[in-house]
Amino acid sequence: MVIYNHLFGIRLKTAVGRGGYIANVSISNVVMHSVRTGIAIMGNYGQHPDDHWDREAYPLINRVTIKNVVGENITHAGLLSGISERPFHDIRLINIALDVTSDSAWNCSAVSGSYYFVLPKPCADLEQKGVQEESEE
Repeated sequence: MVIYNHLFGIRLKTAVGRGGYIANVSISNVVMHSVRTGIAIMGNYGQHPDDHWDREAYPLINRVTIKNVVGENITHAGLLSGISERPFHDIRLINIALDVTSDSAWNCSAVSGSYYFVLPKPCADLEQKGVQEESEE
């Protein structure tokens, strides 16, 4: 897949009040050109069809793998913005190389997971895996 001249390259979005889950998702083999945010997984989307939404319905986001992604002229590498009451778990970034034009490459909160060969290096919320560890998963 090639994504050219967009606000987001890869984007998963949800919000409190939506409930449900995004799980066991794998996205791979993506090329991006002139994209504002390369990878976005956001829990603060915030739009609801009416005022009767359940403020206790937290979505579950886990086991999301994004791999084999390249990009040039990317403003921000990623925005991984979980929900503090229910953080996103097991977010895996593998073999990603983005040519980022901003000083603030990644912005992360309420998220955990791992990465292997990601440039620029993602936020500290994600644990770096080695070659051996990555092949075992």
